[in-house]
Amino acid sequence: MSQIQTPSPKTSPRDGTRRIRAMHQPSFLAAAKYKSLVAFRFLWLRSFEDPIAIRPDGTATLTGKKADGPGGGCTGAIRWNKSFDIPNPQVRQFMTHLQKAGFWLIATRQSGPGND
Repeated sequence: MSQIQTPSPKTSPRDGTRRIRAMHQPSFLAAAKYKSLVAFRFLWLRSFEDPIAIRPDGTATLTGKKADGPGGGCTGAIRWNKSFDIPNPQVRQFMTHLQKAGFWLIATRQSGPGND
């Protein structure tokens, strides 16, 4: 059983790293040497719901994980872990949509609390 942790008033980058590790997500550090690889993840840390990580890795695999943590506290145990093969044309279409939406231009840090 996971222990409930009280979240700090200010979430630090270390909190995200801790949760990524707790959800058994791979580090992107090793992949950084491959300049043509596009890999990223969406880490959805909801205040009152289970945390979710979704990782489209640019190689036609989409991996999603959901933990049973209380939200806003500790991550908990993985209760949903699935990977899907995505056809290459859909991967290219998705990447095009991200580019057109200006995804890569979005600020990586936010001042103040998020909106749940």
